[in-house]
Amino acid sequence: MSNLLDALTDNFGEIIEELNKEILNFRIVRFWQKINPSLTLTQLRDAYWQDAKSRSEFGVDLGVEFGKMFEMFLPFFLNEKGYACEPCFNSSGDMKFEGETKEIKTGTGGNIQGSTHSTGKETKPISMVQVLWEMNKETPLSELLQTKAFIKAINICVVDSISIERKGEHTDNNSRTTFSFTNKNFDALSDGLVFGRCRKGTKNVIFEKTQIVY
Repeated sequence: MSNLLDALTDNFGEIIEELNKEILNFRIVRFWQKINPSLTLTQLRDAYWQDAKSRSEFGVDLGVEFGKMFEMFLPFFLNEKGYACEPCFNSSGDMKFEGETKEIKTGTGGNIQGSTHSTGKETKPISMVQVLWEMNKETPLSELLQTKAFIKAINICVVDSISIERKGEHTDNNSRTTFSFTNKNFDALSDGLVFGRCRKGTKNVIFEKTQIVY
């Protein structure tokens, strides 16, 4: 397993601490603070994103903002910790760690997603950091500003050269596809867990987020 697994495991607590600080700068959080910090995130969403489509877009926007932040945060964090790591943001991946190119992919559900139009690199074995996370939606912002506990639960896994299965077709409303990993990859994925759990499903590996204890 790549030394990237050790790097993330050894620094996991500080990574979570820094991510919670980064979330303070999210547009949604700034809007939340301006509107009414006594609301929970669910109450904010229900008050201003009032139909099913807009609520879905709310969730997508939150996930995209976290994903972009994490892509920029992680390589610089690891570099500052003394690892040979730098961002690259090109068609080959998002960062280089000790000379190896890695993807960084995040999601708020049970699986990460990619573009349905990316028919090159995503059809080949992939090496990446996978982050599935959950926002603390039922605590008022006023409290979260004190505790800095925005991330409720998370699953982080280092994936080394594993084939993926893609699900989903391009539609007028969606250009994303879901990534999944067959059960034959279970041992490698289990060994690559930084935090969280995984188990075998009917066909594919199921990732489970574990709650953060602050």
